[in-house]
Amino acid sequence: MKTGIVFSAVVAGTVLASGAAAAQRTLNERVATSPTGTVEVHNVAGSVRVSAWDRNEVQVTGSLGRGAERLELDEQGGGRVVVRVVLPRNAHNVRGSDLEVRVPARKSVTVRAVSADVEVSGVSGAVNAQSVSGKVDVSGSPSDVSAQSRSGNVVLDVESGHAEANSTSGGVTVRGRIRGAVEVASVSGNVNVAASTGEVKASSVSGGVHVAAMTGRAEVSSVSGNIRLTGRRIAGNFHTVSGEIVVRGDLASGGTTSLQSHSGGVELYLGSGADLEVTTFSGEILNEVNARLVRSNASRREQHLVVGGGGPRVTVRTFSGDVKLAR
Repeated sequence: MKTGIVFSAVVAGTVLASGAAAAQRTLNERVATSPTGTVEVHNVAGSVRVSAWDRNEVQVTGSLGRGAERLELDEQGGGRVVVRVVLPRNAHNVRGSDLEVRVPARKSVTVRAVSADVEVSGVSGAVNAQSVSGKVDVSGSPSDVSAQSRSGNVVLDVESGHAEANSTSGGVTVRGRIRGAVEVASVSGNVNVAASTGEVKASSVSGGVHVAAMTGRAEVSSVSGNIRLTGRRIAGNFHTVSGEIVVRGDLASGGTTSLQSHSGGVELYLGSGADLEVTTFSGEILNEVNARLVRSNASRREQHLVVGGGGPRVTVRTFSGDVKLAR
């Protein structure tokens, strides 16, 4: 009787072990390639982590999820390598695959995912990473970077020539140093640009937009969120419907700046002279820097003000919000 029990336990253990192996298969595959070219990674669910190394080969480790048919790792010539999790036709109940992909540092990387988190680090080629419902995180020094997610957060911490980041319902954050322009947008998430850069185009519909440490021109808009910008030699256009606008810094010599808010206030903390045309329909104009009043209408809701010795032209318009000039 005892022998039968032992035998049953052994059989049960064997079945469980084989079931676990069927559910999740360990990966360790590699293919030789050139130091430049592209690597494309496709994964429906799970995670994708791409990092650079100094070998002229692509290695894939991690695990293949239950129900996945196989991993495709193919050098297709011309330095193009494709990494793809292949699913059966009409697949059901397929678990996510977690891929760790090592690539030559000079390769460009493209990642396409659906419900998988994506992380790319260390590559010096261009990066284009997209996920539908996962978060996207890119770091390092790619030549250019573009990152998108529909419902996940997007975070870039890079030194790059150009950076573009978009999310529909997630937040977008860009840090580091961008030699060219930063273009970021979100529909319902907050947008934060803390990168050192000379040009910013940033927008959000129902989230706030915060830009810091920039030097140059900015185009910033939000429908119901606040706009806050800090920088040097600032010029550009800032527009929001129901949020407030706060700008701190000095203005670009010879530049023009426009600030508009419908039901929110506008605050300017200027570190340099300026020539301002200020208009508000039902708000107040608060002059806390003793700017010289050049012209005012009877209601004092349209004023031409000169800060310091004058300087770049600034147009400020609000409907029901106050306008404040402060140090």
